[in-house]
Amino acid sequence: RVYRSDAAGSDWWEAFPTLTSLNSGPLIMFDVAQSNTEYLVAGSGRTIHISKDLGGNWTSILSGLSNQQMTYVAFDPLDENTLWVTFSGYTNGQKVYRSQNAGETWQNMSMNLPNLPVNCIEIERSSTGGVYVGTDVGVYYWDPTLTEWEPFMTGLPNVIVSELEIHEPTHT
Repeated sequence: RVYRSDAAGSDWWEAFPTLTSLNSGPLIMFDVAQSNTEYLVAGSGRTIHISKDLGGNWTSILSGLSNQQMTYVAFDPLDENTLWVTFSGYTNGQKVYRSQNAGETWQNMSMNLPNLPVNCIEIERSSTGGVYVGTDVGVYYWDPTLTEWEPFMTGLPNVIVSELEIHEPTHT
C-alpha cells in the first residue's frame, strides 16, 4: 500500500487502493515521473504496473521483461515515457531493461554488465541521459554515446551498492 499526506504528515490516506489488488507480493518498487507527475510505476519482485492518470487506472507492463526478480524501477527525469527496470539473479544478459514508450515494449540494455545482481538505477537529469547502476560489485555507467557499460567506481571499495542518488547541483 502507498499512503499519501497533503498535510505535512499530520494526516495520511491510502493513495492508490486499486494498486493493492494488482501486486502479487509486497510493493518494492515505486516511482513518480518528474516530467509528468500523473505517471506512476509500481511493482513487486515479479509484477510491474504503470498509471498515466495519477493512479486511477493501472496497466501491467510485464510483457517483454526478464522473468528474474525485479529490484528497481526509475523514470527518465526528462521523459515520462522512458523508464528503466533492473533485475537480480544470475541469468547472464538479463540485468537492465529500458522502455521508451511507457512499457509497451522493452529493450535489453544489459550489454556487458557482469552476471551479478543489479540492485538500483539512477538517471541524470540532463540531456546526456547518463545512467548509473549499482551492482553487487560496484557502480557502472552508460550514456547514449557508449556501446557498453563502463565501470564507475574509482576509489570505491568492492561493495554491494543498493541505492544511488545524484546531487544535480554539483553533478556528484
